[in-house]
Amino acid sequence: MSDLRFERCVDGSRKEEILKFLLENFLQNTLQKVLPFSVEQARFHWERSIAGCKNAQLVFSENDLVAVETGDLVSYRETKEESTDVLTENGENSKRTEEFLAEMSNVDLEKFGVTDQSKIYSNGVVCVSETMRGKKIGSKLVKNSIEFAT
Repeated sequence: MSDLRFERCVDGSRKEEILKFLLENFLQNTLQKVLPFSVEQARFHWERSIAGCKNAQLVFSENDLVAVETGDLVSYRETKEESTDVLTENGENSKRTEEFLAEMSNVDLEKFGVTDQSKIYSNGVVCVSETMRGKKIGSKLVKNSIEFAT
């Protein structure tokens, strides 16, 4: 991983670059078999979620973008207020996932000490280009996110 350059963008200035990368790379993964969604659905969702996201990690090999992680520190209140857009048109796994997420939004976390003002790191997406998979880049992005959140 020594030839890779990890950068954190905290001002939301690289949204177009991130969106282009995700549209070119994310839909070419095995998750599509479990939770299929179209390019149009992905573009709609990511344009909205990336628009509000100020934090991102970008990984470069030389000058080529090879991986992205998006996320943001938000209040618990903000996570409760987020809309739950349906990304999938069909698929039993998709329906189960959407039902699970809907149920989780009904869990009262205050009994665990979480208040509306509590800060939560909300991860958006981790995506590594097909040519760079298997090199633990995604794992490093997730570890970096955990460190950033704490």
